[in-house]
Amino acid sequence: MSKEGLALIGGWRRQGFGEAEIAVKMGISESTLERWKGGHEEICRALLIDRETANYMVEDVLFSKSLAGDQKAYEFWLKHRMPGKWGKGAGKEDGAAGDGVVRLAELINNPVERPGDVE
Repeated sequence: MSKEGLALIGGWRRQGFGEAEIAVKMGISESTLERWKGGHEEICRALLIDRETANYMVEDVLFSKSLAGDQKAYEFWLKHRMPGKWGKGAGKEDGAAGDGVVRLAELINNPVERPGDVE
């Protein structure tokens, strides 16, 4: 199967389509897809990662990058996971100026030393 075809199969699976729906999209029967899976490991791999698994895999990478200090990763994480606190316009109701992520970046880049902090 072509790279393009495998990309379509994997993309459909990650969008949440089941194997029966993917077979219809491919213009084949479900039994044909099952037969192809038996003879083509690359098709099995393309069907392996479903929508939920893909989301968690990306979440895990993004979370790891944000913990490592990747500013874009933690901005994306916070804006999308906690939009009320870190999204655009967050904090304006209490008179704070600017974006919540900018405030976080300032805290990370200029940490406040507290008594008992260990270097």
